[in-house]
Amino acid sequence: AIQSEAPMLRMAFKEVGGPQYKPKLTVIVSQKRHNVRLIPEKVDPNDRAPDQNVPCGTILDQYIVHPKYTEFYLNSHRACQGSVKTPRYTVLINEAKMSSDELEGLTYALCFDHQIVNMAISLPAPVYIADLWATRGKNNYNCFTNSDESSDSAFSTISQGGTDFSDLSRQLAYAGKPLAKLRVNA
Repeated sequence: AIQSEAPMLRMAFKEVGGPQYKPKLTVIVSQKRHNVRLIPEKVDPNDRAPDQNVPCGTILDQYIVHPKYTEFYLNSHRACQGSVKTPRYTVLINEAKMSSDELEGLTYALCFDHQIVNMAISLPAPVYIADLWATRGKNNYNCFTNSDESSDSAFSTISQGGTDFSDLSRQLAYAGKPLAKLRVNA
């Protein structure tokens, strides 16, 4: 993110706001695929399984975090069953010079922004929704490459090292296709 995506974001800022538009960039990456589990000090074995997890809003930002990077674990959600998987957040860029408490508070607030449920989700809503859309795009792409339409020029050039992305976008777009009138929720 630091070496490739941050410069692209800065170019997009200039493209949208002109050469003088230079907002401060903050980049936080989340990770759920790790082997750290947060467990309360005292667990009542008579409690329901969800009540045996750390409470919503629990933040751990010392002791087990990276010594060089600003990092924290934020358990924003309640597990319906089993052990809660608390995401780890690593701050890669903090040009706004936000404090750890501000970064943690902003991250936690964004976990309440998913408009499908009325409680916090495990990740900030923009991250969660982007992941769902990326999965949908991957599935659509895989489905399309296995269909008869995939013999078009855009896909034949992929194997040759070049891709006509405009043509590929046209082929993968929903306009005029069976999926065009299907509703998609966040």
